[in-house]
Amino acid sequence: MSHSRTVLLVENEAKTAEARRRTLEGCGCTVVIAASGEEAVEKVRSGGDIDLVVANVDLGAGMSGPETAQAIIAERSIPVLLCFHTRSFRQGNADSSRDAVWYGCTMAVSDDARLETSVRTVLEAHGARGGTTDRYAAEGDRGGRERYRALMDQASDAIIIADVKGNFLEVNRRAAELLGYTKRELVGMTPLDIHPKEERERVAHHFAGIAAGQIEGLYDTSVLTKNGDIIPVDITGSPVKYAGRTLVQGIFRDITDHKRMEDELKMHRDHLGKLVADRTARIREEVARRKKKEEQYLALVESVREWIWETDGDFVHTYVSSRVYDVLGYSPEEVIGKSPFDFIPPEERTRALTVLKDLLSRKQHFATFQTMARHKEGHSIYIQASGIPYFDEAGNLLGYRGSCQDITDQKNMMNALKERERELVAKSQTLEEVNAALKVLLNQREEDRKELEGKFVSNIKEMILPYILKMQKGQRDPRAKAYLDIVTTNLNEIISPFLNTIRQLNLTPREIEVASFIREGRTTKEIAQILGVATSAVDSHRNNMRIKLGLNKKKINLRSYLLSLK
Repeated sequence: MSHSRTVLLVENEAKTAEARRRTLEGCGCTVVIAASGEEAVEKVRSGGDIDLVVANVDLGAGMSGPETAQAIIAERSIPVLLCFHTRSFRQGNADSSRDAVWYGCTMAVSDDARLETSVRTVLEAHGARGGTTDRYAAEGDRGGRERYRALMDQASDAIIIADVKGNFLEVNRRAAELLGYTKRELVGMTPLDIHPKEERERVAHHFAGIAAGQIEGLYDTSVLTKNGDIIPVDITGSPVKYAGRTLVQGIFRDITDHKRMEDELKMHRDHLGKLVADRTARIREEVARRKKKEEQYLALVESVREWIWETDGDFVHTYVSSRVYDVLGYSPEEVIGKSPFDFIPPEERTRALTVLKDLLSRKQHFATFQTMARHKEGHSIYIQASGIPYFDEAGNLLGYRGSCQDITDQKNMMNALKERERELVAKSQTLEEVNAALKVLLNQREEDRKELEGKFVSNIKEMILPYILKMQKGQRDPRAKAYLDIVTTNLNEIISPFLNTIRQLNLTPREIEVASFIREGRTTKEIAQILGVATSAVDSHRNNMRIKLGLNKKKINLRSYLLSLK
């Protein structure tokens, strides 16, 4: 373009208008902006120099893009370029453009680059400023037809013009490239020739609707190329007037990349959905597991005899289990928000406060802290508390968690045991005194016994044995002398400790007599003569004594053993 052209931009959206103004100024154009179709028509009527009108199809309330184009064309021969996205051209706009006579090209403009290309093409095709734009539909004007064909071939989408029966009359370069046919081959074909069998019924229905101005287009369909390839496309259609008859203009957009992107997006969406579903399932499982654990924990908390508590950093209750009601008579709601010190009797509070503050200052676990608590009904009970601190990630103390239990019964029992212990200590002291007295008495008795034994032994030795010895000296009868010897021996045994010892060995009286003779060194025959029994009887007594003394399986002399006894 050799000099600046003036473009009337019709756009009701301010942001879109500003973006398109910059694009048009980048083409070297002077831009005049109209915010509505009515304003654009007034600017055209005012007679200003306008080389091109660029209008949005959808202008919101008021005149639509096609209605504005028709009004401008009725006023002056100015080319009009309608801008729209393929999927944004709606039924209402198709109805309003049904009777419009189209100059230039109806383009599907989706970005600034295509808008710039379309503007340059239209301005170049329509010549210098002030020249008239010939109509494609005007008969006999070959220059207009050629310029329109050039404009069609510059389009990035395939464009096909057909009569209402579907016979193709005109195609652009992009249509031939898309379908794989030459332009000459395409002219005379019908929509049914370029669509797969499964789409033909749907295509025929939509073509009739587009020709009647009742349907705006056909989306998510496909075309069949000369080589048999199937290409997904979106079709935007509209009826146009030419030489008194209605033609159908179709714009075909190849959406292969779009479909591929949709498929990839669907794949990613499905993958993401699967990930979300898996993650959701794991979260639900974790929630269910934690809920079960929480229920188990709460059941455990409610089942134990102690009440469970939690405090904040200021040692104020933030949680208390319902078991507190059974112990103190308060509901959890009455305890939460209060300090444990609020439930300690005044007479105990000073001691408990001192001890507990020392424990808390260490920020460590404490156990078996015992104090008193005031029941809601007024009486005091004994409790024992244990707790552990908990911290945040930075190591700051957040509070304590622990438990308390009623130890009143144990405390009373311990007090009773202590009282009983004091009583037992007192009785023990009394018994010690009694034992000391008894010990004195026993010692006295032992001394008396020894004194009596001493007198007894002394009397035998002094008053009996001397006379027996005199009798032995004057006795000539061997038998009588033997008896006197026995009497002497027995008296000596009586005054010796041996007899007391041997009596403790569970021997019979006869066995004791035999044991005494054996200890004196008498033979079996001598013992038998003295006792007036057979020697076999003495031997029997010997065997019984060895059994009772545990010597039956030992090679120990019986007399030696008896002599060892004291």
